[in-house]
Amino acid sequence: GAMSGTKLNYLVLPDRLKGIRSSAFEGCKYLVGSLVIPEGVEVIEVSAFVGCSSLDGTLTLPSTLKEIGGSAFYDCSSLTGNLTLPEGLEKIGGGAFQFCKGFYGELHLPNSLKEIGRYAFDSCAGLTGSLTIPQGITIINYCTFQFCGFNGNLNLPDGITDIYGRAFGGSPFRGELVLPKNLKTIDDYAFEDCSFSGTLHLPSTLLSIGENAFSY
Repeated sequence: GAMSGTKLNYLVLPDRLKGIRSSAFEGCKYLVGSLVIPEGVEVIEVSAFVGCSSLDGTLTLPSTLKEIGGSAFYDCSSLTGNLTLPEGLEKIGGGAFQFCKGFYGELHLPNSLKEIGRYAFDSCAGLTGSLTIPQGITIINYCTFQFCGFNGNLNLPDGITDIYGRAFGGSPFRGELVLPKNLKTIDDYAFEDCSFSGTLHLPSTLLSIGENAFSY
């Protein structure tokens, strides 16, 4: 990447920026403080800030942002505060926030979201409370929300057709689980070690329930 491995300590991005390219700041492990992505940026590409593990402040994302690429903030494990995703965001790539364990509080996914990649929030253990999946999402990818700290309700829209392996595994959701009316597949370990209670109604559209899908 452009700055990969350099000993930068602080980063101030210019106001006219429209995008941040792949691996632009990959491995800049000496960067500290908060990270502010300026208004006008529409895309943060693959691995843009991967491994910037010393960033220890908050992350501010612009209202103009449409896409966060795969592994964009992978292992930025010291970023803290609430993770606020802007309304207008359409895609979060695989592993985008994987191992970002310093974020805390509830995660509000914008209604504009159409795609969330596998492992996107894997091991974000500080995220708590309830989680509502937006209406535009039709598939919950592999391991997307596994090993998070969510301890409230999980709200799934009826448009979801497939919930893949370990999608919510290891996250201690509570309350009653209402499955989407159009659901076809629940893959292996999809809800493993969740703490749901109440009655579980399986929709008539369901074709497959995987191994240990609800094991506890």
